[in-house]
Amino acid sequence: MSSRDYYVLHRDAVIARAKRYQQSHREAGMCIFCSNPAIKRSYCESCERKLNERARSKRAYNIKLQRQYKQFRLAHNQCYNCGAPLMDDETKYCITCKVGWSHNAVVKGVLKYETAD
Repeated sequence: MSSRDYYVLHRDAVIARAKRYQQSHREAGMCIFCSNPAIKRSYCESCERKLNERARSKRAYNIKLQRQYKQFRLAHNQCYNCGAPLMDDETKYCITCKVGWSHNAVVKGVLKYETAD
């Protein structure tokens, strides 16, 4: 049996053991990854730095993907927001997105319609 098969069969036990390990390290004031003394929360300085860098690079990657999706949509005559096909008179956003945004703006009080009395 491979380690992957063992993990799949005993997933709950493996996760519970990891949580117990992390909790005991937190209570002892140790980093939950490397067992060095924790400085902030549950991490030592070096592990905290690694986690922050990983999160920062993940956010940057997601922003990059969003930009690529939106550029692809514009190049293929799709709505910038939802990807629906654009009509001839629409440039960037479909009518559904425009109406939804204006409705939400009215509900939130950002945009007010003037009524002709």
